[in-house]
Amino acid sequence: MLVSLSIVSSVVILVSIMVNSGGMSSFFYSFNSSSGSKEDGLFPLVQEAYAKHLPVQVDELYRNVSKVYDNKIEPSYLKIQQNFIDDTMSCEFCTRVEYVSVTQKSAAFALSDATGFDLSGAKRVKFFIMGQQGGETVSFKAAGKTLPGGKTMQDIMKEEKYQVYTNELKLEKKWQVIEIDLTGKDLKGITHPVAFEIPGAANHGNAVFYIKDVQYDINAPKNPVPDKQAPTES
Repeated sequence: MLVSLSIVSSVVILVSIMVNSGGMSSFFYSFNSSSGSKEDGLFPLVQEAYAKHLPVQVDELYRNVSKVYDNKIEPSYLKIQQNFIDDTMSCEFCTRVEYVSVTQKSAAFALSDATGFDLSGAKRVKFFIMGQQGGETVSFKAAGKTLPGGKTMQDIMKEEKYQVYTNELKLEKKWQVIEIDLTGKDLKGITHPVAFEIPGAANHGNAVFYIKDVQYDINAPKNPVPDKQAPTES
């Protein structure tokens, strides 16, 4: 058995153990340098341990996609194609979104994780977005938390309460930088870090656009998308 120790920070040691089978197991060893005492001994290295280390690449923490759309009338659909590649438009492992609604109803989707993560310290959400034709209309939501049982929002995404709801934005046929201001927001227990709403009527029931590099980081936003009043809770 091979054991290697690596200093991750001033108070945390990463222990990697090469087991006989050839696999590698990793553990954090927490040590309080001021008191000279260990805190929790060895415990498994889990994804949540990285939640507070900003910047955070959102799709690395939040692996699920929550969708809301009119799926009762064919051929309406909302397709979310992750890890999409198109070198002709610098779309390397981006997300392709296609929405068609014969009733021209709105749709929305969010990256999500039922556990939630503490993203405290982040000052903005930043990502890139581009319309396939240009002129597609989208709005954004950020810093969402699942509502307790029985409560809903008067919004297309009824089961989550977001701390930021933005105005609608018309997309260009080139990559745009989007910033959402998180200043003063409670970022503990975030289950839905970012959501995208596609207004049906404004898009005439049809929209295709691309998203990449969604991050929570500590940089102050320079030109954030204007936000709007949050919907009411019921």
